[in-house]
Parts: sequence; structure tokens; C-alpha cells
Amino acid sequence: MKGNKIKKAIFANVSLLLSVIILCTASMPALATEVADDPQNVSAVYASRIIADNKTVYDEHLEIAQKLEKCFRNRSIELTLRTRDVDSKEISKITREIVSRNPELFYVNINKILCICTGTRLDVVMPNYLYSESEIASKSVELDNAIRKYLGYVNSNMSEIDKALILHDKLIADCEYNESAVTVYDALVKGEASTAAFAMAYSALLARAGIYSEIVFSADMYRYWNKIKINGSYYNVDVAYDASRDVRYGRVSHKYFMLSDSAFKSTDNYRKAHIGFDDAYYKATSTKYDKSRLGTFDNPLCYIDGKFYTIDNNSTSAYDRCLITYVPATDTAKLVKKLNETWFVGEGTYFNGGFMGIGNVGNVLYYNTTNCIMQYNVSNNTSQVYYKDNTLKNYSNYYGMKIENGAIYANISKTPNESGTEKYIAKVTVNNRAIGDANMDNRLDISDATIIQKYIVGLISSKDIDLIAADYNGDGAVDVDDATAIQWLLFS
Repeated sequence: MKGNKIKKAIFANVSLLLSVIILCTASMPALATEVADDPQNVSAVYASRIIADNKTVYDEHLEIAQKLEKCFRNRSIELTLRTRDVDSKEISKITREIVSRNPELFYVNINKILCICTGTRLDVVMPNYLYSESEIASKSVELDNAIRKYLGYVNSNMSEIDKALILHDKLIADCEYNESAVTVYDALVKGEASTAAFAMAYSALLARAGIYSEIVFSADMYRYWNKIKINGSYYNVDVAYDASRDVRYGRVSHKYFMLSDSAFKSTDNYRKAHIGFDDAYYKATSTKYDKSRLGTFDNPLCYIDGKFYTIDNNSTSAYDRCLITYVPATDTAKLVKKLNETWFVGEGTYFNGGFMGIGNVGNVLYYNTTNCIMQYNVSNNTSQVYYKDNTLKNYSNYYGMKIENGAIYANISKTPNESGTEKYIAKVTVNNRAIGDANMDNRLDISDATIIQKYIVGLISSKDIDLIAADYNGDGAVDVDDATAIQWLLFS
């Protein structure tokens, strides 16, 4: 009973907040109405239907929507309409739909738009912008570059599910959860996203990759996610949950990727149940991926030459601690290489499963063992030690690794449940040579420091050393500081 009273009270308060009061008399002058119905603060009023309502209103008033979008693009301070076909609340919904469809309009303040009315006639709309003209210009360039980066991971020859999976994994790899980060710019440029920003960013990337999606909002959960259309069927995807903090270092969860409505509502497979979205515009009825192998993967899937590669760490899987290829369309896997790495707890005891992370630069995969970064070249199916850590002590091991902007990092801890210490390993060049691999033998060890010292004193010429890789500290010069930095990495 107490819950019902609270819910009714919230409903009443929000309804009052969303109401636009316009006093109508024949001689009444123009009245300014400020709309501020922030969906992040709406309780049970709209629930999951809020996004669907925005779309419906947008479609019903397409001509006005097009004028408003042009106004936003030109950063105009006002738009004259003089119409009774639309009211201020509908202008707010149209604005949200426009910004949702066009991430480049991130600078439009969807929570504050001024509507000047005369009686029931809406005369002028006055947008509010979050940034100055110069800020919008610079941030727009940043956002455009970020979108281009993501779209560079996919191409028109890929299937819809392949593109959706790649963009899901890349977005998670680049973004950390932050509830105060609410725009597409925050997610794609700053690398921070709330559930709303994750959903909007994913939807924007999917649209540009040719995949239709809708944004779902649950007031009961205070949460946004996506419904994406793959081969004619809709599926739920909660990118924010797959990027949550309980996912281990460098990993990417797929527990909330491509699920039916019924699976989304259940707690099967250790998932958190989603509620409050029965009124969502589209229904996800296909159960194809509800119990998929994909849902058990906690590593990113690396797309190389038309194939997905990953490492399965699941102790109950037939591919436990194996490098595999995976086909999303058929949910099938194929063994590439058994790794059989073991993480010891202490004398005679060890953890079940594996704690290997994986990433790629070009056609080369990188993954961690307990104390090494390994390199696997898919072009010739060869593997080798890329970097061996001789500094680990007292049962400290590598528990995961990741690649950010070509730089390899490893996580060092004594158990998989500790946050651990991040260690920078090396920067990988476009030819997959590590920054520091001065002698060009595709590994990083003491011989690289030695050859740098020989070059400095004139014992070898520039043809015997990779000068780009030798500049380990990136200061533009090859000198004793580079040799010292490599020694410090290897022995500290």
C-alpha cells in the first residue's frame, strides 16, 4: 500500500511538472512557455512508452519537425511557426526525437526550449544551446571524427548481426559507466556514458551502419537500452549492463546482447531482470540468442578477415581456455588453439577457467597468460611470446589485458576478484611492432635496450635498428632514456 501511495504521488507531481498551462482569451498577448519535461526525471508517467511517443509525434508533424531540425542545424535562436497544429509539449517530444536521430545535434538542450504562444496558437520556438558557437564547432569536429572511427570497424559486406556485435564491443571497450554523462558526445568522445548516453550512442552508430533500432526507457528501473532490428526481428541490447563495473579488467560481457523480451525479464544465466517495458513500441519475440554461446563470452570478439576470434574463459565450456573462431549467425564456434593456462591460488590449488584477455591490432591477436603477453598471427597461424614479465612475485599474475589506441596494458593481482594494478606494456605500431622493439624481432626484451645503447655509441648504423620503435618514451629522440625505460619495464 505504501508503494502505491508513493507511486501515485510521483505520478501526480510529474504530471503537474509536464503540464503546459496556457491561458486562452481573445485579447491575450503572446505567452512564453518553458518546457522542461526531462525523461530522466519522469517516473511512471511515460514508462517505456516515452520514446515511442516521441517517434509518433515526430511522424505526425513531419513538416514542422523538418523545420525545427533545420533551425537546430543553423543554430538559429528562434523559429517562427504561427500554427495550431502542434503545441509546446509536442515540440519537446519532436526535439528529443530529432536529437536522438541526429547525434551531431548534441548541443541542443532537450530539457529547455521556449515556446511563445498566443492563445492556442504556437507562434515562436526559441531553442536553447548547451555551448557557445566556438565550442559547438570544435566539439562537432571531435564527434564527427569519433563516429568515423567507429564506422571504420564495419563495412557494407558484413551481416547486420556482425556489425551490431562489433559496435557493441567497441563501444564498451572505449566507454566507462558514468551516470552524469548523458550525451552522445560524452559517450563517443569523452568515453563516459550513462545508460541514456550508451543507448543513444549505440543507436546512432547502428543507424549509420544501416541497422534500425529504438531506444527503450523503463521508469521502474530508471534505465535506457536498445531494441535493435536484425534480419526482421527485434532484440533487446543493454550496452550499459554489458559494460558494468562487475565485468573484469579488459573484458566485454554479452549477457544482455540480442535477447527476447521474455529473456530480458528473467534472471536466468545470472542476468538482472528488466522490468517496466511492456509498453515498448516494438516487441522482441525471437528467442534465437536467449541461450546462445555468445552470451557466455566475457571477452571482446576481434574481427579479422571475415572471422570473429575470441578466447573462451568459461570453465564449463567445451572450449575452456581456448582460442576460437565464432560465427554469430549460427552461434557456432571452432577451435583454433588450446591454451591450457592455469592460475594458481597457492601450492597445489588453482582457479577454474581462465583469465585471459584478448585484443588485436590489424591481423595480429594479443592475449595474456599468467605472466606473458602472447602474439598470434592469424595470417600464418603462428604464436610467440611478445613480452614476458619477470617481475611478478608472491602468486601475482596477469588477470586480463586490453588494448587502447594501440597500447597494451595488463592487470596484475593475486586473485581475479581484486582490482589489481594496471601495467603499461608497449605501444603497437601499424606493422604490429612494439614501441621498444628496436631490433625488430617481434618481442620486447633486454636485447632491445642493448641495441639502442649500441646505436647511441655508434657501434651500429640506422639500417640495423627501427628508430621509430626505438623511441620508447616518445620524445622524438633515440637516446639512453629509451634504453633505461625498457630496462625499467623489464626488471622493476
